[in-house]
Amino acid sequence: MAEAIRKNNKGPLFQQYLEEKNMAQAFERQQSNDSTQKMIFMTSIPVGNHRLLGTIITDNTMFVITRFHLGYVNRKDGHYDAFMHYLAEVNARHALFKMLVTEDGRVFIDSCCPFLDESFDPFSVNVTFSLVVDFLQNNYEEVLKHLDRPGDAREGISLSVN
Repeated sequence: MAEAIRKNNKGPLFQQYLEEKNMAQAFERQQSNDSTQKMIFMTSIPVGNHRLLGTIITDNTMFVITRFHLGYVNRKDGHYDAFMHYLAEVNARHALFKMLVTEDGRVFIDSCCPFLDESFDPFSVNVTFSLVVDFLQNNYEEVLKHLDRPGDAREGISLSVN
């Protein structure tokens, strides 16, 4: 007997919240029809002279992820070790979010908000997103000193939901 696919109830609720707050036009939405029922809300965030890709990722798990693409670091040179030391220092100082590096050198800052469907609070997700934006607006220039190159919005990013 085939197992039923659990529905993503948080995505539509977040979309409704954005519409009620007249913020829906600021986000592009992608949706999958696979077993995760992922719904991604993407926007471009101005930070200094840069625009960073900010996303809110909902799916049929109990987690909502806010993610910002910060830039790139070359994993194959001596600078990588220094960057990882910097990343560990930033992560040790901040509980709300963590910086991470993917296998291909993309650098992200993520925050995770756990919610059961019945306790989902879009306002809390928006506050978390806004707090990370505030951190970036005050600290991205310092982050840039440690990156090989900045991550302008949508540059080389694939956030395909499938």
